[in-house]
Amino acid sequence: MIVVVSEIWKHKNKHIFQGGVIDFSEMFTLAQLKASSWVTFKTVSARFTYSKWCIDPVACMFLIK
Repeated sequence: MIVVVSEIWKHKNKHIFQGGVIDFSEMFTLAQLKASSWVTFKTVSARFTYSKWCIDPVACMFLIK
């Protein structure tokens, strides 16, 4: 949840302060990537790929021991 909020905040600031365009697809993809990276970094036993994470993150969380 923190990853999603931080991505929304970052894109909002980019839109307001740099005149950027809000791209919801990019925002969602970056949130998925950061969440996957965070889980695999914090958990040594994480055994799933990024593509599996994108398809079913809840099932990937059950794979962590």
